[in-house]
Amino acid sequence: MISESDVVDVLRGNTDPSFIAAAMNLSEQETLQEQVSLIQANVKAWLVRKNFKNMCDATHLLQRSLRGKLARRDLQRLKTATKTIESRRLAALTRRRFVSMGKAVTSLQAAHRGIAERRQFKDIRTQVSAALIMNKNWQAPKSPPLKVVREEEEEEEEEEDDLL
Repeated sequence: MISESDVVDVLRGNTDPSFIAAAMNLSEQETLQEQVSLIQANVKAWLVRKNFKNMCDATHLLQRSLRGKLARRDLQRLKTATKTIESRRLAALTRRRFVSMGKAVTSLQAAHRGIAERRQFKDIRTQVSAALIMNKNWQAPKSPPLKVVREEEEEEEEEEDDLL
């Protein structure tokens, strides 16, 4: 039979492990082999479970990270789309305001030009009326008939000849 002190010595490395195997009878060796096999099976099962849990944890971490990345990417796309839509909406609104402002300015310019043209027409009509009135009221001195003018010129020439 093997004592506990023999097992402790083997574990500490003070004694050769084959000493224990030689000291055991066949039934003890079979029992020991079954116990060692059972311990090895339990350790392997524990290692497999631990490895499986680690794999599950790693998978969950990867899934969580991937979902977060996808969510951030989708959020960024939504923000970009929102900015694009907002900028296009503002551009359309600005264009509409510009067009309506342009129409209002055109209307004001047309009204101003119409008023200015009517004033100018009124001034021209007043000037034409004044010119017509002045022509009507103005009497030019009547010139003598052409025959009389020639006779006077001849007389003047004769007087000049006499003086010479």
